[in-house]
Amino acid sequence: MSKLWALILFFYALPDASAQGFRLKLLSSEGGEPVAFAHIILKPSQSGFISDINGVVLIPTGSLTNNDSILLSAIAFDKKVLALNQLFPAGDSLASVKMSPAVYHLDAVNLKPPERVFEKKLGNWGSGVSGVKLSPLPGMEFAVKVGLKETQVARLDEVKFQVLKSEEDTLWLRMNIYNLNSHGSPGSLIIRESVIFEVWEKSSEVVRDISAYNLAVNHDFIVSIQFLPGGKAEMSGSSGSEKRAPVRKATFNKDKKVEYGTRAVAFDDSGYFRTSFTGEWYQVKIMGSKLSPCIGVRAQLSEY
Repeated sequence: MSKLWALILFFYALPDASAQGFRLKLLSSEGGEPVAFAHIILKPSQSGFISDINGVVLIPTGSLTNNDSILLSAIAFDKKVLALNQLFPAGDSLASVKMSPAVYHLDAVNLKPPERVFEKKLGNWGSGVSGVKLSPLPGMEFAVKVGLKETQVARLDEVKFQVLKSEEDTLWLRMNIYNLNSHGSPGSLIIRESVIFEVWEKSSEVVRDISAYNLAVNHDFIVSIQFLPGGKAEMSGSSGSEKRAPVRKATFNKDKKVEYGTRAVAFDDSGYFRTSFTGEWYQVKIMGSKLSPCIGVRAQLSEY
């Protein structure tokens, strides 16, 4: 009988699984609106999390140590670093943090009338054949490089990408724009407003109007689609083959080839991806085959 009571007491002593973590809510210091889809990075482990549409993120207890600090980062807001013991005093598992909207100082620009203005589809706008099916996790990001002439300025009006299959009623995605670093891969983020899409299409090419954001770029750049918490989907890539590679656990070898079991797929010189927003970008090529994410932008090009 004593063994039975000991077993019952053991189960009652287990904490509720829903309470095994720290819940953090991010709010704007101006107006108190939720800061949706912010990046939360634990230091020094570099573990990353993303807040949901309500600005809330759950950080598992096992991810934290007493010496951790937390970096809060969101587009259009100043970064913030807080010590764990400052954010969650002893016994507390719920906290809210106010983030200050960023103030940007722009350099003066001398404008002259362009010699020519025309529309052009950039990146991988074409509806390519599906080359591989990937089931992204929140934070996973796919990107395409877009080249411009030195005399051109591109005003971005629309973005297009392909979703093979969505398992959710609503899929949350973010478009990011990056400079190229010295290696030609994605560098610093140059977009200053969070461009978030609510995608309800289950399986189709998705086109979204982004003209209201007044995005203009005058150099080579990289446009990406980032998956956010709140949905699952398969992302499409384009290739010259109509065969679909099987979906298996992805591993990276020393040559940075993306391997799916015994099969390998590759992005061409314009394609990149990373498995999380704190992860390394990959750009790979294998046996001459090419695979590039189906991401493109329609732009008004001005030539000077």
